[in-house]
Amino acid sequence: MPPKPTNWMMLGKMAVAGLVCCIGGPALVVYLSPTEEQLFKKYNPELQKRSLDNKNKNKKQQEFDDFVGRLKDYSKSDKHIWDVASAQGKIAREAKILDQKRIADEIKARKEEIRSFCYMKIKDMLTRLLGENRLEQDMGQLVDKNKILLRDAVSGDAIIASLFGLPPPNLFKET
Repeated sequence: MPPKPTNWMMLGKMAVAGLVCCIGGPALVVYLSPTEEQLFKKYNPELQKRSLDNKNKNKKQQEFDDFVGRLKDYSKSDKHIWDVASAQGKIAREAKILDQKRIADEIKARKEEIRSFCYMKIKDMLTRLLGENRLEQDMGQLVDKNKILLRDAVSGDAIIASLFGLPPPNLFKET
């Protein structure tokens, strides 16, 4: 009996069907599956809150993993773990204190800048209103009111009013 001829048409159909199933199936799944954001938007508010809480739990897990990693680093030293940890804690506290001092100095410098700016603006405004001679005479009286002016100016009321073109607040009120 002679060998049967190869049915190339059938093999071609099978190859095409296999490619469609192997490549097209996963591609269709990827195309049809929603993203995490789309799923999150479809949750009711309670489930959204739970989902966000789970993200916080993952953050706590990450912090714990970092802690364990630090402990492993501490254990590589010849000293006891608690000695190395306390030394690292002191260094971290000192860095935090220096950072807080730097922030406090920046805030203090900013307040001084605002005070000097507001004082110059107030002096300029009074010069325009009263005139130069009158301003020099009234300067002694303004020294007492200067604290009130600066307190109001630092609070930002006068600056905000001038930025938005509003009438300035009563700067000469006694408290």
